[in-house]
Amino acid sequence: MKYYDLMDDINYPNRWYLGDVLDVDNWSFLDPSPSIFEKDTYELEVYQNGEEMDLTLTEAFGLLVASEKVKKLFEAVPDAAVRFIPVTITNKKVSTNYYLMITMLKIDAVDQKKSDFTRYEKNDPVRPDFAGKYSGFYKLVIDESKAAGHSIFRIEGYDVTIIASEVVKQKFEDAGIAADFTPVN
Repeated sequence: MKYYDLMDDINYPNRWYLGDVLDVDNWSFLDPSPSIFEKDTYELEVYQNGEEMDLTLTEAFGLLVASEKVKKLFEAVPDAAVRFIPVTITNKKVSTNYYLMITMLKIDAVDQKKSDFTRYEKNDPVRPDFAGKYSGFYKLVIDESKAAGHSIFRIEGYDVTIIASEVVKQKFEDAGIAADFTPVN
C-alpha cells in the first residue's frame, strides 16, 4: 500500500489560514492525553480571512481542522484512529461544523535506510529535551511493513507529520476534498 504525507492544500484559491487553538497549550493535541477530550469545544481564530476549507492545518502547530464532511469521511474508514473535538471559529461566520481532528496513533514507521533526516542532539541549544528525536526530514520514506493496516498516523518521534494511506487519499479524491498528499514510499 502507498502512504502519503497529509497536509492542507496550500494552493487552494483565496484560502483561509487558521491560527492556534485559544487558551490551551497546543502541543497537548500532538500527544493527546484524556484531559484534552474533557472540554466540550475549543475556540480557533482565523489568522487570515479567506475561503473555508474542508481540511486545514493550523499555522504554528499543524493541528488538523476538519469540516463535517471530513469527519463523516473518516467515520467510514474502519481503522482510522482519530477523534474529533468540536471547535468554534472566532471572527468568521462559517457554513459548517468544524473539528480538531486528533490523530491518536503514533508509529515508528520510518525506513531509516531510505530516508534522509536529522535528529536533535543531546546538547541542542533550543530543544535538548528532544535529544534523539527527528528534527527534520529531507526525504521521508515509510516502511510499509511497519505501517500495514493503519490508515492514518503520526510518526513516532516526529509529531508534526501526519501519514495517510492510499485508502484515505482515494476517499478524499472521491469526495472532492482539497488536500495535499505527498508520496512517502
